Parts: sequence; C-alpha cells; structure tokens
Amino acid sequence: MTRPIAFPDSTEQPYDWQKDRQGKEGIALMEEYDPDEVYGRIQVGPSFVTSQTINSINGLPTGSELSFDTGVRGGFEIGGHLSRYLALEGNISAIWNNSQQSSDGWLLQLPAMIGLNGEFPIPLEDGPRLIPYVGVDAGGSFMLYHNLEFVPQGQSTEYSDSFGFFTPVWQVRVGLMIEFRDNWAFTAGYSYLGSWGAIGEPVSSSNIQLGSIGTSSIDIGLRKFF
Repeated sequence: MTRPIAFPDSTEQPYDWQKDRQGKEGIALMEEYDPDEVYGRIQVGPSFVTSQTINSINGLPTGSELSFDTGVRGGFEIGGHLSRYLALEGNISAIWNNSQQSSDGWLLQLPAMIGLNGEFPIPLEDGPRLIPYVGVDAGGSFMLYHNLEFVPQGQSTEYSDSFGFFTPVWQVRVGLMIEFRDNWAFTAGYSYLGSWGAIGEPVSSSNIQLGSIGTSSIDIGLRKFF
C-alpha cells in the first residue's frame, strides 16, 4: 500500500514502504521466511562396508574379520523446514552387500533414523539455485547376515550360520542439491552410517558376537516439494 508523504522543498510523492525497508543500498534489512511444504527425497548409489571384527564365537575370542564387496544403497526421506536453513527429516533405507566369506552370503542393513539437515542456499544470477547441505541422524537398524561360512582364526571347526541383530546407529551426511525447476532438485552426496560400538546378542539363537561396523555410500537422487 502506498500513501502520499510530504518532503521538504518538494512536491508530494508517493511513499514506497518496501524501498524504505531496504535501506539506502537497496539491500533488505530483514527477510521474512515463508516455509515450503513437506518434501520427499529418493536416493540410490553404491555402498562400501568396512571390515567387521568378530569378537567371539561360541564364547571363544577370535581375531577373524568379516569382509564385504561393494554393494548398493537405496533410501527414501521425508522432511520439512523448521527455518530457512534447518530441516527435520526422517529416513529409511536398505543396504545390500555380498559377503566375501561365502559365495552366497550377504549382509542386509535396514536403518530407520530421524535427524536434522542444515541447508545453505546459494542463488545464482543466471542459473539454478545451489544448496550445499550437511546432516546428522540417529536411530536403529536391523542387520541380517545370511549364510556366512568360514573357519575362525584360532579354531579348527568351520562356522556356518545366518543371524540377525538390531542395533542403534548414527549417520552423518554432506552433499549438494541443484534446483532445476520449481519444487524439484537434483541431489548428490556422501553419507557414513555407523553402529554405536560393538553389536550385542543376535536376534536369532546364534552365538556370534561382532564389533562395530561402518558403511559409506554415494547418494544420487531427486527431491520434490509436495
């Protein structure tokens, strides 16, 4: 809304409230935040699991390790902004890696977490908006080890079994989003998922105890606001 205002030694001119708010340099002194609605993000990419120490088998300590091939991770996230630079997110994913201990052995991780995502928009004059981001998450993961077969170090009997654990996990993420049209952004990033220390008694009747495990992944996907 504009209204006339008198200026000394001049005729009446309409008063521009928006221009006055911007100051002498035309730079906004304060910018109100208009939050977007809920968004979803789907991502997929290669996964890399660290070697995992086997603490004990049948109550006997062993120095053996589990090793895994490069696998794949796919996930879905849903979130909403708490402020211009901070979003609350929930995510669930599946991570699959073949075991090097047997020809048909594998590890499946199913983490579900909630966390915060910091976003730092960089508008470009003649191009898409770039949004670097960094995030932290915490939650739990079901881990299914299928058909592991190996002879533990220091033992003579072959170990062969499938078992599952539920363990608390944490995650850190960093990456870049590129908005290429309204409500759509291309995403590319790196994430590291880790367990909180050693993994305890398994869900099944197996009597193997494992050390901590970490999983790196390259995450490529799309984000859309609803």
